[in-house]
Amino acid sequence: MAEKIDIAEVRKYLAVLEQKTRKLKEGKEEHFIVFRAEAIEAETPYYRKLSDIIHKYQGDQDTAYQQIFSCLTWLEENCEDKSIDELQDIMSEAIDVEVDVYTSNLTEWLNRSNNNVYYLSQALEEFAEKDGFKALAQAQYLAIQEIWNEVFALFTGSSEGHLR
Repeated sequence: MAEKIDIAEVRKYLAVLEQKTRKLKEGKEEHFIVFRAEAIEAETPYYRKLSDIIHKYQGDQDTAYQQIFSCLTWLEENCEDKSIDELQDIMSEAIDVEVDVYTSNLTEWLNRSNNNVYYLSQALEEFAEKDGFKALAQAQYLAIQEIWNEVFALFTGSSEGHLR
């Protein structure tokens, strides 16, 4: 039988996070992810492991929190009926969905952290892309992939970190 990820473990990680909303100008709202206060105060192992991922990631924290939450949510939705190998095979498609499609969002992401230029340089080097939009999208993909690989490693026993 193929090895699977324990959905109960995924839910324990999700339980230390919560989505909040902040008001922006012109009556708009923005959703963001944070650690639950109880998880921080109790310093649960789930909080500590996710906190380590956030602190190792060199980009902006909003991206790290959001992508950890997105990956855990995706795992919760998919891990019961798929093996670890099957999840690894389809993870790239899920990451593709997370990449911004609007240039303004991609340049905003690039601007959030000077370290995001690393991902742009990596994308230009790896893919030899001539189109700026595609290069930015590939850079964001690489950043998201790095976070998702770290989250995935929490469940597969892989000690091989992917964060720089």
